[in-house]
Amino acid sequence: MNREHFDEIVATCVPGNNPKAAKAACLRSFIMPPKFIEAGARQKKVHKINIMAAIVMDENVIIISDFSQMMQLHAVSSDSLFTLSDLLPESIFFPSVLEHSSLDSLPWRSSVTC
Repeated sequence: MNREHFDEIVATCVPGNNPKAAKAACLRSFIMPPKFIEAGARQKKVHKINIMAAIVMDENVIIISDFSQMMQLHAVSSDSLFTLSDLLPESIFFPSVLEHSSLDSLPWRSSVTC
């Protein structure tokens, strides 16, 4: 997204939706400015967005957004560049992806046929 739009969105930060005040304070949401709400969108008092991560550059921003706050984000680092083969189930990195996920709630696939 455009950096200017990102800055407008993150200008108004509010506690997240959680009945426990301490947890709500840790979950941050941002109020969407009216100009970003599509005509015909569900009528709500306030439209919010949850930005789990952002790569902020001078002119553009890449965001990972989660409107339901059910996403888990786990970062894996390496001394070398990642390759496509690192994302395959037999790679040395794949077990760490599964280790930090809730397999009971996520539809993981170990192979894909096209």
